[in-house]
Amino acid sequence: MVVGHAAGGVDHLEGHLTAKCRGQAHHHGFGNDQALGHVEAAVNFGRAIAVVDQQVRAVLLPVELARELKAEAGSPGLKILRHYRDDDGQLMAVSETVHPDDRFTLVPQIHRDKAI
Repeated sequence: MVVGHAAGGVDHLEGHLTAKCRGQAHHHGFGNDQALGHVEAAVNFGRAIAVVDQQVRAVLLPVELARELKAEAGSPGLKILRHYRDDDGQLMAVSETVHPDDRFTLVPQIHRDKAI
């Protein structure tokens, strides 16, 4: 398993570049020692991501994380946990990111089947 940690993306807040989130990723079964992006890892190792299970949870930002993200400690945030699976349902990667509330918007789109 490969583990990578990163501050994701940047925002321009009050004239300063600020990380949008902090995240970590765990890659399963790739047999290398490089932390790769999920799509890059899948392509490099001939596996396609078929399913992403996503959990979104409200959290309060702890002091250390808030400082790193230039946000207020104890302010609301979103924790996003994703499990990436291949066509066989095998776990390929797990990622967890925490975003201050003003730096992430979740916009799901739901399609209904036509009524019979």
